[in-house]
Amino acid sequence: MTSFKILDVCQLPRSPWQICEVDNEIAVSSSWINIDIVTTEGPLKVAREIKTDHRCFGLGYKNGKLYVTDLMETMFVYNKTGTMLIQFSKDQSGNNLFNNIYSLTVSQDGERMYVADNRYGLVVLSKEGKLHGKYKRSNLRNAREICETDSGYILVCGESSNIIVQFSPNGEVIGEILTSDGKAGGCRAVCYDRNHKRLIVGRRDRDYIEVYDMKWTIKNK
Repeated sequence: MTSFKILDVCQLPRSPWQICEVDNEIAVSSSWINIDIVTTEGPLKVAREIKTDHRCFGLGYKNGKLYVTDLMETMFVYNKTGTMLIQFSKDQSGNNLFNNIYSLTVSQDGERMYVADNRYGLVVLSKEGKLHGKYKRSNLRNAREICETDSGYILVCGESSNIIVQFSPNGEVIGEILTSDGKAGGCRAVCYDRNHKRLIVGRRDRDYIEVYDMKWTIKNK
C-alpha cells in the first residue's frame, strides 16, 4: 500500500476546484470570480489573487499564460499579472466551442489545449484557439477532469461512468485504462505523476485517493 506524508496545508478562502503549477507557484480556482495564487517558497500561503469578471473553473498554464474557463462556454487567456489577453468561445464556423466546461490542461509543448466538456467530451484546440475536434464517447459520461501523460496522451475521467479513458494527442480514442469499480462515488479527479509513472485518482464522496502504477498500462509509442 502506498502512503503519503503531509508536508504542509494551506487554508483557502473557498473550496478549490482545479489547480495548476505557475512556475514556482500554484494557481487555484474555486468556481468564484477570483483565482488564488499560492506561494510554495516556505510555508504554503495565498500570496495574491487574480481578479476576473467571470466565474473560474478550469485552469492551465504554459509559457507565461494562464488559461481559465468559466463553467459554460468560454476560455480566457491571462498573463501572470491578471491581464486578459484573449478569449475563445466560437469555432471557425461560428458555433459554440463548449457547452459545460469542467476542466482543462495545456500540452507540454504549449501547442494544444484540451478541455473536458460535459456535453462534448474531449475538446481539442490549437494554441490559437482553432478547433481540432470534439471527441464524445458513449462510455465517457459526465467528463469531469483531464490530464496529460509524459508521452502526450490525454486522460479524461467520466464521473457518471466512473472510468478513465485514454486519448492520443490528436483525440483518437485508445481505450479505457481504468474501469468502474462498481462502488458509489464517481471518478472526479485524475493526475499523472510523471516522476513515478503513477496515476492518482479521486472519487466523489470518498475520503481517500487511489494510486495506480501505470508503467505498463499507458501506451507509450
